[in-house]
Amino acid sequence: MSPKCEHTPISVALTNYTLSSQALFRGFQVLINGQRFSLRPDISHSDIRVANAEACSKSKDPVGCLGALGGLFNTTGLQETVDMRWNGTGVFASTDVTVKLINAPIEFGNSSVPKLYGVPIVVENKTGGESAGLALGTNSSFLRAVVNAGLIPSMSWGLGAGSRSVERPTPGDLTLGGFNRSWISDESEFRTFQISKVTGCPLRVTVEDIVLGIPGNKGTSLFDSPFERYSACINPFQSRFGLTPRMISQIMNLTGHEPVVGDPDGIWYDGDKAPKSLGLTVKLDNLTSTTPSYELWSLKRGTAVSTTGSYSILSNTTYGIGVKSNFDFAAGKETEILLGAIFLSTMYLVVDLDAGIFKLAPTNPTAPSAKELQPICPVTHNPKPSSPEATTFRKVAIAGFVLFGVAVGVILLLPFMLGKYRKGSRSSTDGEVGAPSIKTEEVDPNLTASPAPSSGPPGPAEAGGEEAGGVEASKRDSEKKADISVKTAGVAPPGGSGSTANSPNSPLSPGTVGADRQEGAEASPEGGIGG
Repeated sequence: MSPKCEHTPISVALTNYTLSSQALFRGFQVLINGQRFSLRPDISHSDIRVANAEACSKSKDPVGCLGALGGLFNTTGLQETVDMRWNGTGVFASTDVTVKLINAPIEFGNSSVPKLYGVPIVVENKTGGESAGLALGTNSSFLRAVVNAGLIPSMSWGLGAGSRSVERPTPGDLTLGGFNRSWISDESEFRTFQISKVTGCPLRVTVEDIVLGIPGNKGTSLFDSPFERYSACINPFQSRFGLTPRMISQIMNLTGHEPVVGDPDGIWYDGDKAPKSLGLTVKLDNLTSTTPSYELWSLKRGTAVSTTGSYSILSNTTYGIGVKSNFDFAAGKETEILLGAIFLSTMYLVVDLDAGIFKLAPTNPTAPSAKELQPICPVTHNPKPSSPEATTFRKVAIAGFVLFGVAVGVILLLPFMLGKYRKGSRSSTDGEVGAPSIKTEEVDPNLTASPAPSSGPPGPAEAGGEEAGGVEASKRDSEKKADISVKTAGVAPPGGSGSTANSPNSPLSPGTVGADRQEGAEASPEGGIGG
């Protein structure tokens, strides 16, 4: 192991966590400044975000609101950190009253993670707000704090999302600084994608098809054409699949659901009418994942804790399917397709921020019973440039060697050139009668002859210039690439990462997908299909 990878990864459990007032929230158990929170893995942000204590003050269901937000932060008596001293990466205007920026101590409910100090927190200073999230974005201030504390080898991480299903509930696992090898059958099953630079959507993939049907049998595509492509974001912050309104309508039609006026946040069925045998298959450009029926379908649940520590069942006769609309009412348009925690229930995710890649592999069904933590070492970039003094010395030395070589060549060639010159003079005077007379003069041995220009192959500089400006340029001009149309509703067709090209910025903040707030409906009694 290299000196920069001397630390071992850290494992943090992803479980159902009971907050105050018996509200339940699936996430990472933490204390922020001594206050209890459950943080969901959040890939779209780089700073931890929590709601303030007044966020649920106007709610008719305070317990459900608390469970939907993952905790409330009380800032009474806590001095806000001024912009110049805040340790976070986000940029906020000094006049922005919607947030409070603080540096706070954070403790995990895990003895392997020591208490961290000065961790930047964004407190939503408004009614409502977003659910609490553990920021794992590309510039995560949390990950940087753990690395700087010398606790993990790199800012890379691996996530086994586990399962929120009623039939097979499974805790999840976040490995900081590496990944948990036991969650996959073999590393050869990993498929690699490039991390995207699109704001709010670093784990961007191209979806080639989404099929609804009984797993193992031929299903029905939700795409209009086999040539369609959609950009999608992977983020376990939301549980359900975020699909276009047209796809939602098609699902309702295929499952015999009556049309719903407007854009539904959830699709609910009476027990005997729910086609609970159907699963959802997502085909990427180099990977296919099938979500089984027991993950896709769930009884309607709320945020109150049950006797078994899971979400309480609100109705034993009402089933919901794990999809929701990706229409953003605030923006008035569709966002990208979203692949949430249900999608990751069958996929293990590894994110290597230093290398700029992420990987997916099918999960090993027996994974949660074991831990085999593998570190991911930091990527060694280009070596440090030499100092100006060293560069100057190297240039002078090279010039000296060149001049020395020229002088030696001249000395070696001079006798040969003089002999040839004299021989030529004699042959011209001893030739035919009447031949022109050529006057010869004694050559001064102190004169130096200049070597004749070479007619051989060009030197390295000449060859390099020809290659860069000629052959290679012509190759580049002759290259052609197929242009595949990739759809993101409401915006121009982007490319995405992985096997796609650049894409226009299309921020995907957790909770802006669909009409509800941060899966608030999912976690609340009115719309809960969580685990």
